[in-house]
Amino acid sequence: MNSLERWFVGRGMKQILKGRERRKDQPEKGRLMASDMDTIVERTWQHYDELLPLAPSFKHRGNTILMRNGVYSLALYRALCEAVEDREHATQLAGDVCWKGYEMSMKWPAVLAKLVHRDRKKRLDFLCRMGTKYRFSPPAYKVATRFENNTFFMDFTRCPICDYFRDQGAEELEFFRNTWCKMDWAVIESMVEGPVRYEREHTLSHGDDICDMRWIVLDEE
Repeated sequence: MNSLERWFVGRGMKQILKGRERRKDQPEKGRLMASDMDTIVERTWQHYDELLPLAPSFKHRGNTILMRNGVYSLALYRALCEAVEDREHATQLAGDVCWKGYEMSMKWPAVLAKLVHRDRKKRLDFLCRMGTKYRFSPPAYKVATRFENNTFFMDFTRCPICDYFRDQGAEELEFFRNTWCKMDWAVIESMVEGPVRYEREHTLSHGDDICDMRWIVLDEE
């Protein structure tokens, strides 16, 4: 990330985290103030600069962006662990920051899908295929997709981001499972107007051989 990108991301971090509790369920410890924010942002970029050279690299731009986002989220988690001294609390805070960034990145694809398709099922199909093509593309990712019976099926059998966090250790993989993997429930719902149900029985981060994702477009009623 260049200086402008770091400033923008850091600004977003401060907006989301400032005022949150320093210690979960310990109000006497106060809340995160401006000085805490400066330290958290600084430490995040220090961790990021240490982690990025060791992370996998890819030819495809979308794969590269996702991996850098993964490295950033891990750097943020480590900085927050130092600040709040609680893994669970740090995970929740980092997850909130990552979700906001993910939601913002999907804003324009959602607008485009709405312009191209009025039908909600076609809109869902469009968004999922677009994500597969530009973010989860082979050979880095192994994913099979199809749309039938109002349902978009997306089966991952290889996820480099999951592999990266697994290589970092059990704590890091648990962080990934409790942040990245949980965003799948809300991401399409935030882009497709109306009710959408997400289902997943197996997850690579849990040690399964597949992430069997299902997004089901429900009737408006």
